[in-house]
Amino acid sequence: MSFDSEPWDEETARELHALFVSEANGHLDAMLSAAGEGTSEGLAEVLRRAHTIKGSAATVGLNYVERAAHLLEECCVDKTGPPTADDLLAAVSVIRQLVDLPRNSDEGEELLRTLQQRLAAHDEIGSAPSAQEASDADERRQAERRAAVERRGEVAQIRVGVGSFERLINIVGQLVIDRTRIERRVEQLRALTRDLQLSRRVLRGAIEDLHDTEQQSAVSRLAEIDLEIADTAIGLERALTALGEDTEAVRRTVRGLERSLTRMRMMPIRWLYARLQRPLEDLGRSEGKKLQLVTEGEATEIDRTIVEKITDPLIHLIRNAVAHGIEQPEERRRAGKPEVGTIRVSARHLGDMLTLEVGDDGAGIDTDRLRAEAQAQGWRIAAAEHSSDGAEVIQDIIFSSGFSTRKQVDTLAGRGVGLDVVRRSIAALGGDIRVTSKAGRGTTFSVQLPLTSAVSQSLLFEIRDEIYGVPVAHVVGVANVGHEALQADADGFLTVETRYGRLPVLDWGNVVGGGAERSAPAEGGAARRLFLVLSSGNMRFALGCKRLVGPRQVVVKKLGRALSPISLFSGATVSGSGKVQLLLDVAVLADLVRQGYRQRTGLHPRVGRKRVLVADDSRAVREALAIVLRGAGFSVDLVVDGWDAAQRLTEFSYDALVTDLEMPRLDGYDLIRRIRARAEYRELPIVVVTSRTSSDNRSRARSAGANAFIAKPINRRNVLECLEDLLEKNAKPVKDRLA
Repeated sequence: MSFDSEPWDEETARELHALFVSEANGHLDAMLSAAGEGTSEGLAEVLRRAHTIKGSAATVGLNYVERAAHLLEECCVDKTGPPTADDLLAAVSVIRQLVDLPRNSDEGEELLRTLQQRLAAHDEIGSAPSAQEASDADERRQAERRAAVERRGEVAQIRVGVGSFERLINIVGQLVIDRTRIERRVEQLRALTRDLQLSRRVLRGAIEDLHDTEQQSAVSRLAEIDLEIADTAIGLERALTALGEDTEAVRRTVRGLERSLTRMRMMPIRWLYARLQRPLEDLGRSEGKKLQLVTEGEATEIDRTIVEKITDPLIHLIRNAVAHGIEQPEERRRAGKPEVGTIRVSARHLGDMLTLEVGDDGAGIDTDRLRAEAQAQGWRIAAAEHSSDGAEVIQDIIFSSGFSTRKQVDTLAGRGVGLDVVRRSIAALGGDIRVTSKAGRGTTFSVQLPLTSAVSQSLLFEIRDEIYGVPVAHVVGVANVGHEALQADADGFLTVETRYGRLPVLDWGNVVGGGAERSAPAEGGAARRLFLVLSSGNMRFALGCKRLVGPRQVVVKKLGRALSPISLFSGATVSGSGKVQLLLDVAVLADLVRQGYRQRTGLHPRVGRKRVLVADDSRAVREALAIVLRGAGFSVDLVVDGWDAAQRLTEFSYDALVTDLEMPRLDGYDLIRRIRARAEYRELPIVVVTSRTSSDNRSRARSAGANAFIAKPINRRNVLECLEDLLEKNAKPVKDRLA
């Protein structure tokens, strides 16, 4: 269980082992059933699952299980004839015992020897079993089946696949949308009630006019109609009140269901912390720095889906601390600091938000140097003049796209792509990040995230007859100002005076074309402008709009292929009337202000980490690959087979595919052929990671369109070097790595 002979850290090893045990027991139960069938199809199923167990066991370092599964594979393809059901059941029983053994148990060798002897005797059996032997074998099979049923009954939990759970979350999201539609209907009924009451007042006025003309018959009839309308209005009011109560009940039910499902998705953040230790150790070795990781709030709970999306940004913050913060040991000694630099990660709940802090005791940010670097690189820093704390605004420029103070380009920094991606990744989750620093004492990044990513609190507003939204976490307030509050600064950029200070203005019309947004004139004819005051990190700015719709609880949907490359939008939602409303990425808007949006020539595609899709039917292997790739800075999506991979490739864009060959529904060969048949993916780098290492398997994979072939168990160096080579060489074939 190693990458370049380095073991997993203990926490990760325990996590992968637990995943493997759960997965392997499921495979063994299925093998038990297939072995009892006594058919060629059953034997093929045993062979396939034994192969999966072998690869997974090798990945997590369970050598005895790997060897036992390999023995069973060899027996299944033995040319002397297929194994008996009794042999298969015996093999399954031994593998199960090996799976359940403690990791460092000495019993594995003896169990493996027993299995070798049993399967070796398979070749020597030339006669059919006696009736007594057949009866004994049947009893053993029945006992194994009963034991499998009992094991399943002992687990007082329901195992639900991630895909099924996410579909349930989507259903809750649809309930929220349906509830919004009901609320919209309630508002429509209220409007009808008001109209009815107004009509009744008009009618009563007409009746009074008729009284004056003494047309008594008409007056009597109209009076009756008035009473009928009054009764109808009262009934409508009662129905409206009842509907409002029902709507509130639906709201409470949906909210309760949402909270319950959110709780099911919560996990202690210590699992996230476990993923940070190893990258920190690797970075310390590469930089020659002594480092220690201190974590706080391990019991704080976080949404599992957010864990997957926040891991890469946190690792990048740690990389940034190592590259720019922590000094070399001799420099720390001269400054009176301990040689070992400390990186501290803490977590806590604040209301409906989760706060994560990543801090170091390094050199801190030199504000004067940062300002000089920004000016030298042509960055606009005039916004600092409008802040009560200019240093904080200057420090905030480190989140700008393309900005870097590191001259040397290496594995840690200097590429001009970094903290801007971190901020955008966090903003896409409806969160925000801020930096505070003191020269010589260190830097702290504070990340605020919603507790769940399924439903978001957003403020909706109208620009140019379209409704947009921003997370409420970024909303500072609203300013309705007269024309005199607007003026250009020394650089010619528009600013506005508000109760939050003088702020730079981002005018939507100047971003997408068409001129400034105009608000309706105020009473008396005075022209006024409406602005949202938004914040991203330490920076505040104003966004012009036509009107406010109000705060709403919205279901965030992913953007399709057409809109996902446009960095302005972080997602979308559906209104109660069924219209799609785009959600704005506030971090990108702030970046436009910093760089000077008038210098922009158009909307730029999102800049981010390389995105890799991993397809493997073994959960342990998927998680191991995810740890390797995410630790190297890749963004990773995981799917369970070729069918899901093919579907995912129709919805999103990827920079590379890592796939197994033996998978249910759609195997790796057919997946690769499907991909290569599509013009947009003919140059996609495809890496096969499998335990099927024969020349025939390699040849078939190459013929299908694979670029590289890596043998299991997973080797960190092989995987990363292979991907880097392919991404640099535009998917040209590279040498197979079978080590």
